[in-house]
Amino acid sequence: MRIVDVMRRLVRNSDNAVDALSQLSRRIDEIHQGVANQSNLMSGKFHEVREGIDNQSNLVNEKFSEMHEGIDNQSNLINRKFSEQRLDDDKHDNETRHHIKDVHTSIDNLGERIVKRVGDTHLAIDNQSDFINLKFIEVRDGLDNQSDFINKNIDKKIDELREFVGRCFENSALSRNSTTEMRHEWKVDLRELRPVVPLSNFSAKTAITKEFLATFVQTKLYKDIERYFAEYPKTSLMAEASRAILYSLVRLTKPELVAEIGTFYAGTAEVIARALWENGGSGELYTCDPFDVERHPFIFRQWPEPLQRIVKFFPANSMKFLSDLVGSKMKFDIILIDGDHDYESAAFDLAMSARLVRPGGIIVMDNAEQTGPFEAARQFLVHNPEWRELGDCITNLKLSEPFANARRSVPGTSFLILQAGSTFTLDSKFRSWGQETVPPALNCPGFSINLLPQNCRGQLHFQAVYRGFVDQGQEQEELKRAGDIAIELTGAGKALEYQLSPPLESEFHRRYASECRHTFELELVWEPDPGSPGLKIAGPPQPIV
Repeated sequence: MRIVDVMRRLVRNSDNAVDALSQLSRRIDEIHQGVANQSNLMSGKFHEVREGIDNQSNLVNEKFSEMHEGIDNQSNLINRKFSEQRLDDDKHDNETRHHIKDVHTSIDNLGERIVKRVGDTHLAIDNQSDFINLKFIEVRDGLDNQSDFINKNIDKKIDELREFVGRCFENSALSRNSTTEMRHEWKVDLRELRPVVPLSNFSAKTAITKEFLATFVQTKLYKDIERYFAEYPKTSLMAEASRAILYSLVRLTKPELVAEIGTFYAGTAEVIARALWENGGSGELYTCDPFDVERHPFIFRQWPEPLQRIVKFFPANSMKFLSDLVGSKMKFDIILIDGDHDYESAAFDLAMSARLVRPGGIIVMDNAEQTGPFEAARQFLVHNPEWRELGDCITNLKLSEPFANARRSVPGTSFLILQAGSTFTLDSKFRSWGQETVPPALNCPGFSINLLPQNCRGQLHFQAVYRGFVDQGQEQEELKRAGDIAIELTGAGKALEYQLSPPLESEFHRRYASECRHTFELELVWEPDPGSPGLKIAGPPQPIV
């Protein structure tokens, strides 16, 4: 029955994708038809104007011919009058000659004015023709630009639709290869869906501290949970104590979002999902694995339906997975890191995960007995003093006996459990919280930082970076402004708001407006005066928008 349901969901998602493709196709045809109609209309208008110019030119030529004919008639009339006047008395001869001269002068002036008027008319017609030609070229170029813009948007919509279709198949929990068949080793043995312990044991959300956790693992409640997982189906490489502490952390903290790096056979994911279900089913688990991804959909389909709704699987490595989550702006309460155990990979996973957790959130590093995860966590705590271990493993490390003690925060596990502080401490290390997407705007006026109550004095050096992206990032713009701020705090805090003068102005936004995407990044370095401590801030700096 579950397979039938999955196939029905696939058909519905496929139908939605087909409908969306059909709508997009119709919209593309409408846009192209609109461009063609507009082009035909402009061509028609251009020919009408041309025809009007030709008619006007013919009319002027006709008027010019009529004027010349009138002048010739008037000249003939004057000549006849002149002949008649010559037959009159000689006393009128001088007067007549003066009159004739005046008439000829008037005729010459009239002819000059007519010639000038005709020349001005032809010049105006030529200018109007040049102006119309220029406007026609501008309109044609505008249509070409509009066509290019439409084609770019069509390509963008097609890419978005392809991504949507991909998500339809991914969210249907189907294998990439639809011909893949269920394998025997993918068959999982699950316990029935019921509470591990009575729900009343975890009725309230609990704040986790190192002292609380050390006490909790000694309680009868925790021992009962550990015994429950001791006989749990072996779909995970973790020991029962590791499963028990993960389950307990989820039940105690009531997280909204949990992430897991390294799904494997989804044994640990099932423990986390079960705990989220017992919390009321409102939380979500995001889990990723780049290996043998065809098995995971088959495994998840064997879960009870309430657990399937809680988990979201991503067939990706941790770099892609964590980068996408950072871009989504989601904040997680718990993140389990159980991926590649080399130092470089573990350090990357930890640094990126730290950007994702809320203040007070928890990161669990598995396989702390291995050098990579352990040293990545140790170095992370050195450079991020606002974080702390929920245990004493790293604190009690003696370089004279580096292998004397077990490397774990909780007995029986292979975990290092780290907790985020509610503040950040700036020091001589370059500090950035990465790029943050901001609303499209012509300029970036500045940033704000919430300084906590403290005693310190020094210079806060900054570099503000305002970036613009168009055409899906193929064109980029980067604007930078560096400076420093003198800070002196004597016990009280301060809401620091710094205005960039002048503000960073985006030429991309001026040219592309709403088609431009913007990000803001602030890099900080604290230079304390001699004897002054680090600068404590309440949270990441925020751009002024």
